[in-house]
Amino acid sequence: MIGTLNSIYFTPDGHIPELVLNNVKQIALEANDTGYAVCFWTDIRVLSETSKDILNASGVIIRDYYEVMRPLRDIIARFVGQGHQGDITSYVLASDLLRVAAAEIAPSDQLYIYADANDIVFTQLARDLKNLSSPFYTNPWGLSFPACATRVEQQIIGMIRNDVMLFRRDNNPDFIDLFLSQFAVNAQIRTSDYLVTSDQQLNKKQLDYMSCFTSQLPFNITRAGDRITMAYVSQKMAPLTDIDALRYIQFKRVLSAGNSWRSEAQLADDHEIDEAIKVAWRESACSDGSASSGGMFARPRNRNIILSKALDINVAEIASYFPDFLHRQPFLSTLQGMIDSELILSKDLPNPTDYDMGHESEPRVLFSFDGKTPAGFTKISTEYTPLELSDLLLRLPESLAEPLKEALIFSGFLSKEEPMQTMTF
Repeated sequence: MIGTLNSIYFTPDGHIPELVLNNVKQIALEANDTGYAVCFWTDIRVLSETSKDILNASGVIIRDYYEVMRPLRDIIARFVGQGHQGDITSYVLASDLLRVAAAEIAPSDQLYIYADANDIVFTQLARDLKNLSSPFYTNPWGLSFPACATRVEQQIIGMIRNDVMLFRRDNNPDFIDLFLSQFAVNAQIRTSDYLVTSDQQLNKKQLDYMSCFTSQLPFNITRAGDRITMAYVSQKMAPLTDIDALRYIQFKRVLSAGNSWRSEAQLADDHEIDEAIKVAWRESACSDGSASSGGMFARPRNRNIILSKALDINVAEIASYFPDFLHRQPFLSTLQGMIDSELILSKDLPNPTDYDMGHESEPRVLFSFDGKTPAGFTKISTEYTPLELSDLLLRLPESLAEPLKEALIFSGFLSKEEPMQTMTF
């Protein structure tokens, strides 16, 4: 077996909401014949027979939180018990702890993947799993999660979450041992003063203080020239792009409030989220290069962004800050006349075998500025994800970055980041 795909969910009566079960079933379907087992972690002592039958019929392995090791097991048990008594915030903290505790007992040579089943949908899972091992084996830490950086005024803001996690001890046993030991110490210190309360504002403060994956651990995103790195306990450095989970596996977050677990009744009635999950899987199945074929590095989808107002910007000057990219200027075509679009292209030509059959080996497009008018460009397209663009835009001085970022935010392609120094889930 290459590895496992893992999800967690707790409810007081053991009845897992339909939308969560549907997502886990779809994950199991996509993971079939890829060498990955699908595991669902919960409290098996209260898991309903109906939920158990559905999971078993889908080939999902049901795991109990009590399988993990102490001291985390004892803390998790306390929070699960409090959750069963009606304190939903305790379930959130139990899940935060369990996703790492479960990784700790995974075989050292296997890849452990975690995703929140209530709000994360994989968009090309079967394809990614078939091609995931080799790229992740070069991950310098053996640990990956959603991570990006952006600029607010003169400050670099790091955004990190724990709703997706990839973990493999054999990549870097020394780092993993350090991470797990720090995690256990932090969990014991931070959770000892937790108060069961109905005050939602206090619950939010407690979550911010106690969220055990990264918020109180010494992760830090730094910049040195054009290089953006993730640091752990100051000296453990890695390129941010190597740590970001989107480098290895594609997914969407379909529920914005990731830390607000809802009651069983609320989730069962939440048709909007349920439909969002169904639509995300449907888009995955119907996208170019379906989940059943191709490679992890299939040609990225070109994203066309129509601007609400013309963008007057110097493309050549922007390109000068990307020495590893090429600037294609306007040119006169014998067939089409004057082509006034300007492109910034990766210098690296991809290996044709890395793409789906039928795609030519062409540079990846960072930006294509099109629809030029006297007032500026009216359309932008890119083959880069929002997280990748957020990282790359840090290379630009504020005078160039801000108009471009503002246009991408206004169009809905990029999101405004919360003004935090080190951001967590």
